[in-house]
Amino acid sequence: DDAFSPTGDPYVKFGLTGTNVKFASTVQSKTIDPVWREIFLQPLPDIPGVPKLSVACFDHDMMGSQAMGTFELDLEDLRDHAVSKKWHSLEGGEGELELLVQWHHNPALVYDPFEPVAAALEDKTPNELCVAVAQGRNLAIKDKELLGSGGTSDPRAVLRVVGGSSVEKDPAYSHTTKSLKKTLNPRWREVYKCQLSAGAEGDAPPVLHCRVEDVDELTSAD
Repeated sequence: DDAFSPTGDPYVKFGLTGTNVKFASTVQSKTIDPVWREIFLQPLPDIPGVPKLSVACFDHDMMGSQAMGTFELDLEDLRDHAVSKKWHSLEGGEGELELLVQWHHNPALVYDPFEPVAAALEDKTPNELCVAVAQGRNLAIKDKELLGSGGTSDPRAVLRVVGGSSVEKDPAYSHTTKSLKKTLNPRWREVYKCQLSAGAEGDAPPVLHCRVEDVDELTSAD
């Protein structure tokens, strides 16, 4: 802050309670009446219950941000798709923050990659494995921030089929998704298919192994 005038460099951090979803506004320099007019489109993680939107205002400083107040918004009240436009008091600080919030249905986020099984095939012996790697949530932080306790990861998923009619070390029975940059809630939406049956008598039953790892360009994945 400027020691000789009542000003600040405010910015806002948002989060969804019960998740590691976080996002933030830009910093508005030297003002106590900031105007952001920024829009954030955030898919809600597929978790039990409805999270709350946590809002925290900070004064940006090179030596460390200072809290200016917080509040929470109950998303349960927004199920009707209506737009909420309200001023919210900053608890533990001074002033208010105006938010416009809408919780709506985005059809582009619905993921259902498999077609229903035809009635004529229901009694047939399965001979193909289909796996849709949809998304991850609340993954571990592997790339930590230099300052603070936050961070992110560059996750990918590695699938491997063993047992049944699978062949060890055959690349057809493994799949690695693309690596998604800087996210703890990745959305891969990749489909993997391989020819697979129960195998001959005495063979081990087929098992799908999945490993999620963080990709690093300088070292091996972890």
